[in-house]
Amino acid sequence: MEHDLYPAKELERRMWKITKGAGFGRQPYCIEDLASGMISDWFEARPGTPLQYLDRLLLVNDRIFPGMNRLEGFIVLDEKFSILTSQPFFVGRNATGREITAFFAQAGFVEICHGTWFREEDGLAIFDVGETNLVLSNGFPIPIDVIPLIPEGRFLEKLREALAIKNKGTPPVGGAPHAVWL
Repeated sequence: MEHDLYPAKELERRMWKITKGAGFGRQPYCIEDLASGMISDWFEARPGTPLQYLDRLLLVNDRIFPGMNRLEGFIVLDEKFSILTSQPFFVGRNATGREITAFFAQAGFVEICHGTWFREEDGLAIFDVGETNLVLSNGFPIPIDVIPLIPEGRFLEKLREALAIKNKGTPPVGGAPHAVWL
C-alpha cells in the first residue's frame, strides 16, 4: 500500500518500489493504555518515518532475506520526498496461512496474534504477516512486504508477556480468549 511499483531492467528481474507521497510504510507500536485483554489489541501500526522505513529495509536484508532490498535513491515525486528501492521479482502466488505458519515456525518464530510473529532467541518481531505479503515461489514463501522490528523496552516486555501467554495457552487476565489460542 505504501509503494507504486514499476518493473526495473528486465535482465535484473527486479521491481522498483517508490514510496507514495509522505508514506513510508507502517511502524508497529505498543499500546501503553490497554483497553482490552486481547493480545491483538496490544499493538498497532502508525505511519513510519523515512528512517524507520530504511531501518526496516536493512533488517529484512540482515535477518530475513539477504539481498531482498536495494536502496536505489531518493527522489521528489509530485512535490513530495520519496524513497526509491528495488527488490527481486518473484513468480508465484500468495502464500496460504498454512504455508506461512510452517515457514515461520521452522524459522523459530511463535505467532503472538494474527499477523504478528516473535522469535525470542534474537528478539526479532515481524508484523503485517499475511497472505498478500508473502509470495510462494518455487515452493518457498518469500516475505516481500512484512514489517520487521527489534523491539526494546516496554514493547519487548509486552511481546514477551504475549509469548508467555501463548505458550501457556491461556488468555490474559481479564481478557477474552482470542482465536490464536485455539
